[in-house]
Amino acid sequence: MGSSFGLMFSLVPVLVIVIAVAGCIRPAISMARILRLSSRGQKAQGEVISSHLQEHRSSSRNGRTQVHRSMSETIQFTTSHGKVVRDNPAASDIGTVDRTGMPVTVIYDQERPEIFVAPCDGDRVTPWQTLAGLGSRLVMIVIAVVLLVVAGGMSEMFGSFGRMG
Repeated sequence: MGSSFGLMFSLVPVLVIVIAVAGCIRPAISMARILRLSSRGQKAQGEVISSHLQEHRSSSRNGRTQVHRSMSETIQFTTSHGKVVRDNPAASDIGTVDRTGMPVTVIYDQERPEIFVAPCDGDRVTPWQTLAGLGSRLVMIVIAVVLLVVAGGMSEMFGSFGRMG
């Protein structure tokens, strides 16, 4: 009985760790892309052609609905080789600011100019949202590891009770 209890109690933290690690993949790729563009990207002047507000809803355990709002922009710019690019930035730090019709500085990948960012300050994207996403998942991993350690201790404790009787 003790070993099946320990196994069941260990399964939940392991599942949480797997989900959290899988959830880290997209923010980590996004962060790497942002850092690469900031350090090696080519700058150009562009214009925000259109913007629309996106809402992402999620429900919490206590039944509340959380709404995350962000602006999605379509930006047009011309590369140093004369190619016109009209697309959405790979990452954004503008929040809910509508910059439609405004000139913006774009930092793009010279090999794949459709991968670009248009930072608020024109210099680099502030990756706070990405860092917050990674941070929350890392906290989940730490809590799950602590639960695994506790589960191991409880399994030993219940196993010794089973051997006593």
